[in-house]
Amino acid sequence: MRPNRTIQFALLSLIITLATLSQVASDTHESSVPGIEVLDGFDAEVVSEGLWAPFGLALDADNSILVGSNCEMCPALRLSHDGLLTGASNWIVDPDGVAVDSSGTVLVAGDQTVTLMNSFASGVDQTLADGFSNLNDIVVGNGGAIFVYDSNGEIWQISSAGDVGSAPFAITASGGGISHDPLTGGLLVTTGPPSDLVLAISPGGTATEIAAMPAFSNPADAAQGGGGHFGDSIYVTLLNTGEIVTVDRESGDSSLFARGFSTPARLVFEGEHGVLVSDLTAGRIIRIFPVVTESIQAQIDIRPSCINPKGHGSLPVVIFGSPDLDVGAIDFAFLDLEGFSVKARPRSGGLMVHFEFVNDDDLLDAFAQFDDNSQWTGTGDTATLTGMLLDETPIEGTDSICIVPHRVKPSSQSIGRSASR
Repeated sequence: MRPNRTIQFALLSLIITLATLSQVASDTHESSVPGIEVLDGFDAEVVSEGLWAPFGLALDADNSILVGSNCEMCPALRLSHDGLLTGASNWIVDPDGVAVDSSGTVLVAGDQTVTLMNSFASGVDQTLADGFSNLNDIVVGNGGAIFVYDSNGEIWQISSAGDVGSAPFAITASGGGISHDPLTGGLLVTTGPPSDLVLAISPGGTATEIAAMPAFSNPADAAQGGGGHFGDSIYVTLLNTGEIVTVDRESGDSSLFARGFSTPARLVFEGEHGVLVSDLTAGRIIRIFPVVTESIQAQIDIRPSCINPKGHGSLPVVIFGSPDLDVGAIDFAFLDLEGFSVKARPRSGGLMVHFEFVNDDDLLDAFAQFDDNSQWTGTGDTATLTGMLLDETPIEGTDSICIVPHRVKPSSQSIGRSASR
């Protein structure tokens, strides 16, 4: 039986002093979890704590959280979305990896065996395959194929009937984490020191290097971003530095996403809503999620309201100040009106914006000239203005319009018409 890696990881974290990481600089801030910093636009929360060496992570069909443990004899756990314990398996030798197949059956990768669990409630386990050496992780790939990854860097494929391939599906420098690659149908794999690599393995078993992580950072897991605010970068946990980085699949460049973990091990995305991280020696599961800022609703008046998208001139728009909107704080360079941007002055290059009191509420309003030489993207009888303040708070406003054909002048009735406010 292998030595307890929890102790090994803790010792490595204490004795290894790493040089400054060669990553693209990122803007991070202290999250709601003390000590954890995350990229601007995100926050973090503790989902569950007081766990014994949480390691493997997976989600079942109900979005419950399955947790493997890096200890000699431990159960695999089933937690609710909020981190409440809802079930546990029988005691398993070193149940590092957890996965779920298409039928909802939970698979647990122990030290030398893969165990099937049809139900946490029943406590009935079934050995699917055994005879392995120090399994690190398990994943269900395309077509229901099961892959396990051992500490020797060998990846084995197992059929649903428990048949193990006669030879490794792929071999890496050393074992780490393994996940399904939704872009290729293959696998994303990390290797531990001294190679410290992130690899993509094709459905045919060919390994391609995506990125080399800093020496002895010990990349423990890699997963494709869940879309939305997370984008499509690959997210990588660095066990020995307590960080999560994003890696560009094409260039291999990495950027800091979060730091301050004790030993971040596995991660799993909850779609675009969040990413769960097992913090091994801290005994907790952390969720990092995007902070969605509500847009400030701006009142606007497009003058004239009947417009010619190919007028090759300027389209005046009033943005009214309000108790919620200080027009002086608008970043006018980022305003967009259905494809039109604020027009630049011919000589100075400054934006054609001025401020005046348009209505009688004693709040300053902005008058912006939009360049209608761009491609109009609007449809229908409304036009929407989008943009943000200087602090990146989004703003949005809509006005009623009509579109007139090219070479037809707007009617006199449409000129200067105020939008209903």
